[in-house]
Amino acid sequence: LFRSTGFSGTDVLLFGAIEEIEGARSGDVVVVVRGPNHAETLRRKARSGGIWINSGAGKVDSAPTFYHVAATRPLDEIAPKTLLDRHQIGLDHLDLNIRVKDSGPDAAEYRAALLRLKQKMGLYGDKVHEIGMLSHRLFRTDMHFPANVPVGTYMVEVYLIADGQVVSAQTRSEEHTSELQ
Repeated sequence: LFRSTGFSGTDVLLFGAIEEIEGARSGDVVVVVRGPNHAETLRRKARSGGIWINSGAGKVDSAPTFYHVAATRPLDEIAPKTLLDRHQIGLDHLDLNIRVKDSGPDAAEYRAALLRLKQKMGLYGDKVHEIGMLSHRLFRTDMHFPANVPVGTYMVEVYLIADGQVVSAQTRSEEHTSELQ
């Protein structure tokens, strides 16, 4: 991806082919696209004396700046929770490790706020996108990258999952740079 001063977002077609799986039923494909990791600070506001002030904070050392998932079926039908947690597949399984800096809301509330804000900005997918199978082996999916995607290295992880296990996985990184004109 290249971004110029007039960049208004783009759609990217991701496609590939899966291997035959010996001794297993046909597998499911899952694609995870992650933007560069970045530290995030979330602030909680409270009303005090008629004005709004910062009253607490939650910090994340390393959160993806962009996160979208596509799959051939719903994730909970493809793999058990432990596998989804291990590979951080799906927003519910994304390890954000939020440190709370006040006695107010717990980490879960800050986590929910971060996900809500990133989804509102179009940087985190609010649902699992569909992967279409073009044939027994070929698949495709479309991903939208909004105008506000950050510059950096994006990771594309493709998993072939059969019988609740990852039978094949590939990771590829792509650089998204800014091109000034």
